[in-house]
Amino acid sequence: MKIEAKNATILKVLALVLWLGVMAFAGKAFYDHRNWKETVVLGPGVTSTRSLHEWFAPLAGSTNDCNVYVLDSGVPGSTILVLGGTHPEEPATTLAAELLVENTRPTSGRLMVAIHTNRSASTVTRPGEAYPQFYSIRRTGGRKNTAWRPFGPIPWIPGPTPKPMCISPAARCLPIWISATSTGLGRAGPTASSASGRPSPSWR
Repeated sequence: MKIEAKNATILKVLALVLWLGVMAFAGKAFYDHRNWKETVVLGPGVTSTRSLHEWFAPLAGSTNDCNVYVLDSGVPGSTILVLGGTHPEEPATTLAAELLVENTRPTSGRLMVAIHTNRSASTVTRPGEAYPQFYSIRRTGGRKNTAWRPFGPIPWIPGPTPKPMCISPAARCLPIWISATSTGLGRAGPTASSASGRPSPSWR
């Protein structure tokens, strides 16, 4: 009986060590993914780097603040705003925004590009949903690893509790998990005025 008890204790200790090892390995993987810093190559057309909070002060110092790259030709003209990464799990917009920053040289007006507009979602992952943590793109000079990010905002950042999203006039309500995405930038872009429906003049 003593030998059996001793063997059981050894097995429990070994199981605990194995469990702690797996937790440490997984924890490091999630930590590395959350803190991954992607290199942004500033092309010859970039004249300044600004922050989103310059247009909306409450974002200053928050996870939702992001860089806005300005490519000013110095010639009077229109201003075009490109918001990449509003849905970080759809990497085409992020890659397109990066390519604009790296290669565009406006001949008139300005181009303003936010690569990671949905900054909150671009710092987390989706454990257990079979999403890859990184994907690799072949670029000039080698391959670039980019972190794969989820759709919505970080769930633990304080914010308003979403209400069921209802569609008038039938008043059909969508499930709460769909309504919750209304707190993400993909459902609340700064390009339209809720009062008039006209483009917002705030991006100047």
